[in-house]
Amino acid sequence: MSRTVRGGFASIYPLAANLAGTAGFFETGPFYRAVYSLCELTEKLGAAGRRDWSSVDVHVRSLRLILTTGFDDGPEAKAMLDGLSSLVRRVEAAP
Repeated sequence: MSRTVRGGFASIYPLAANLAGTAGFFETGPFYRAVYSLCELTEKLGAAGRRDWSSVDVHVRSLRLILTTGFDDGPEAKAMLDGLSSLVRRVEAAP
């Protein structure tokens, strides 16, 4: 993922929140949960004054994978979502 995002790191949360708001109206299965996780991640990072582009990149790649697999909500999606949750927990635990 390019580290050059229009609006910088602070623009990621509003974009993710818009995606989550839209995805919530449709049967998007793991997509909604992954984009919600991205919201949590960027909110926590922003509150801590930190930037973690690699964790954002993992979320974006996961969202792309979910889109290309047709929103499949199988065991692979669950494993991916568990991994995204662990990234958010890691941010929470960091000093």
